[in-house]
Amino acid sequence: MLKVVTEMTKLLTTGKVSSPDHRGIVFDCLGNTAAVKSDAVSAKALQGLTTMTAKETNETAVTFGIDAALLHLKVLLASGSDNAEVATSIKAGVAALASPRASLRKTWARGMGELIWNGTGALR
Repeated sequence: MLKVVTEMTKLLTTGKVSSPDHRGIVFDCLGNTAAVKSDAVSAKALQGLTTMTAKETNETAVTFGIDAALLHLKVLLASGSDNAEVATSIKAGVAALASPRASLRKTWARGMGELIWNGTGALR
């Protein structure tokens, strides 16, 4: 699964996916890989997701990207993993709360609130 995530993030970071709809689908697929519950897969996915959601201009695609990042963040927090991807993702979410784009603020606020409210083993 790590190879699949690596290839999907490479598609996004190299600009091979030009359509916003297609990027949204790739973000969604990356989010679905969180079901594996692997620290290595989630860390790799967060590397690409954090970078690309910050650059994404399409509202629908960015929503899929943030949702995917939050799914992988939940996996890493539940496992107690303390790596750079967790800190980077949380910093990106906090920075996005000050964004002038309302949809970006709303999506991060909803996702972070859900993460805290529903909790993970690390947050309880």
